[in-house]
Amino acid sequence: MTAWEIKGWCPGALRPMQSGDGLVVRIRPPMGRLTPQQAQAIAKAAETHGNGIIDLSARANLQLRGVTEASHPRLIEDLSAQGLIDPDIETESLRNVIVTPFRDAETTALAATLTAALTRMPKLPGKFGFALDTGLHPVLTDASADVRFERAEDGQLILRPEGHPL
Repeated sequence: MTAWEIKGWCPGALRPMQSGDGLVVRIRPPMGRLTPQQAQAIAKAAETHGNGIIDLSARANLQLRGVTEASHPRLIEDLSAQGLIDPDIETESLRNVIVTPFRDAETTALAATLTAALTRMPKLPGKFGFALDTGLHPVLTDASADVRFERAEDGQLILRPEGHPL
């Protein structure tokens, strides 16, 4: 039995999940951003190593579909060349962080600090996620997250668990 025959976790690039059309390979872009070159490389990799379909997940990750066991190692090589692959499955599974597209320097620094801290924290459940929705107006209110960083009306950053007003 291969690792991707087991269900119940969020797939990653290094630990894909079997689906009806092949393996689902989830790419978690570092800091929630892609360069134009990375985006082009992902599109090419989806066509070359999968069925060409790219999904956007509920947590703002990209999923390549239709990847085969034979094409998976070459896909990882191509994505790794673009800086999109973590060193191991454990590191990859920690980065469930959604960052507002309207970020400022403070939010970028916060995202970097949180991402680094996740590697040193006690292990969280695989589907546990963070949203950094720190722009002037929240835009990630419908995004799935367990802990949210947001702006209060006075501009101060607040931290709150999902589903709680404070």
